[in-house]
Amino acid sequence: MLESGMTMDFGQLVMDNEFAGLIRHTIKGYEVTEDSLSVEQICDVGPGGIYLTRDETIQWMREMSAPKIFDRDIRGSWEEKGSKDLYQVALEKAKDILANYKPAPIPDKLQKEMREIVNEAEKEAGVPISNEA
Repeated sequence: MLESGMTMDFGQLVMDNEFAGLIRHTIKGYEVTEDSLSVEQICDVGPGGIYLTRDETIQWMREMSAPKIFDRDIRGSWEEKGSKDLYQVALEKAKDILANYKPAPIPDKLQKEMREIVNEAEKEAGVPISNEA
């Protein structure tokens, strides 16, 4: 089973989704403006100043990267929360999705179009057309 790729790891799937989202965010590029470069804040703080605690810095950091399963807490906080590694967090997220996700219903018009596509493909393949919706 493993060698033929017939296995699935839901925790890995959640991690892969996170990685793909971060990559997609990166390749779309970054806005470069006076605001995003924080020119005014750099002038206000000056050389040797601390930028990391400024509201503007935190706002830009959150907008630039918003991971859903990576833990960015300091080690002590991470340990207090149970020291879960990335895989454990991803597996818990996968179990939650499987237990609680309720997809939005597909609109009737789209369902009809999809059924027509499937019927046409079945017809071309010589498969008897199903009358089920």
